[in-house]
Amino acid sequence: MRSTVDGTGAASGPAVDGLSWRPPWEPFFFRAPGRPLFGCYHAAPIGRERDTALVLCPPHGHEHVRSYRALRQIAEHVARAGYPTLRFDPYGCGDSAGSSDEVDLHQWLDDVSAAVHECRTRSRSERVVLGGVRLGASLACLAAARTRIADGLILWDPVVRGAEYLDALTGLHRARLETLPGRTPVAGRAAGVELMGFPYPGRLREQLATLDLASGPWPWTDAILVQETAGGAVGWPSRAEGPRVERCEVPGPPIWAREEDVFLAASPATLAAWRRGLAEGEA
Repeated sequence: MRSTVDGTGAASGPAVDGLSWRPPWEPFFFRAPGRPLFGCYHAAPIGRERDTALVLCPPHGHEHVRSYRALRQIAEHVARAGYPTLRFDPYGCGDSAGSSDEVDLHQWLDDVSAAVHECRTRSRSERVVLGGVRLGASLACLAAARTRIADGLILWDPVVRGAEYLDALTGLHRARLETLPGRTPVAGRAAGVELMGFPYPGRLREQLATLDLASGPWPWTDAILVQETAGGAVGWPSRAEGPRVERCEVPGPPIWAREEDVFLAASPATLAAWRRGLAEGEA
C-alpha cells in the first residue's frame, strides 16, 4: 500500500493494486484579496474526471442554513459523476473570515472570482460552470456579467429583484416575531438590520435594493440553466440576444422557505437538473 500525490500537492490517499482513493471532500481555506475564505473541494473519482468543474455559490442568511444539506448533496452527486466541485462561503458568511456586519455585495463578487480561480487551479479543468441558489445564484450571474469567468450558469430560483427579496424577508421576519411572546413586530423594511436571525447592515440593504438582474448586463457565458421550484415565480427576464437560456421546473416546496427548522435533501429531479446543466457546459 502506498499514497499518491495529485497535481495540487495533496495526498490522494492509499493506493492498492494501482487504484487510488480520494476523500469525499476536502475542507480548506483559500485567499481572496486580503481575506481567507472557507471552501470544500469535492474531487471527482480518479480516472473519471471530466473537463468541466462546478463552483457552488450559497444563499445568504437563513436560506443558506436551510439549504446546506442539499448543496452538499449536489456537490457530492456531480463530483461522483466526474465534475470536480468547489463549495465556498463568501466573506463574512459561514466559516470564512469577517464579521456579518462587514458583508458587501461587491466584495462577494470578488469572492466568486477567487473561488473560480481556486477551482480551476485544483481541478485543472478547461471549463468552469458557476452555480448558485437564491442570492448565490444572483452573485453567480453578476460575477459572470463583469467578466467571462464561467462557461455556463446554473441558477436555482435566483433573486431577480433585490427590493422584492428584502420585502419578502421582512414579511417572513415579522411573521416569525409575531409567534414569539413579548416581541414587537418590525414595521417595515428599514425597521432594523436583522432579518430571520442574520444581520443585513445598511450598506448591504442599499445594494440589494438596487439589484435587478432584468435590467443589468447579460452574463458572458455560453448557456444558462434556470431551475424554478414548482409553484414559485422567478420572473427570469427574456431577451432575444445573449446566451441560450433553458428553464426547468424542480419539485417544491422551496427547501429554504419551509417554516420547520429542518434540513431537506435535494430531490432526484433536482440532482438530475444539475447534471444536465453541467453536461450543457460541455457541449
